[in-house]
Amino acid sequence: IVVWTFTLEGKPEISSELPENTVRLTDAQGWTTKLKQISPNNGIEMVGIQKAATLQKKSEIGHLHKKISRYLKAISACPLQAHEIWLSYTTILNSSITYLLACTSITMKEFNAMHKKILPILLLRLGYQQNFPKAIVYSSKFSGGIGLAHFQAYQPRAKIIGAMRHMRAQTKIG
Repeated sequence: IVVWTFTLEGKPEISSELPENTVRLTDAQGWTTKLKQISPNNGIEMVGIQKAATLQKKSEIGHLHKKISRYLKAISACPLQAHEIWLSYTTILNSSITYLLACTSITMKEFNAMHKKILPILLLRLGYQQNFPKAIVYSSKFSGGIGLAHFQAYQPRAKIIGAMRHMRAQTKIG
């Protein structure tokens, strides 16, 4: 339930205060259920994406940091070879983070915080020093780099591809 308030100038705003919930639904058997009320600042998971009614990103960023922490714990605990670590990075972590980039707007500062968390452990497990030059870390394998992707590079690409898909499908969005 989203509650709107209006300023003196008439500008609509989403209220952060939760009023008493009076909305109830009745099913076919006659059972009445009270709708669960969630703060508009809290994200709700929808198809792998955490979105809040106010479009705040705190829950999405928190969710990404939890994903990264779980991944780093797994690769730290498991006795994997470097090629297996690379495979897990490209298929698990990279895919789960880049999946949601078409629907979010994460800043460079937030991406850098994620990379700061990932790089030391990932580079060590891949057999590189923690302080390996970033230019080589993010360069493609073709040009002699490691080939790690900076998530910031995927965000505009994902948004453009999403818009192109809607235009081709001739949906209401495109």
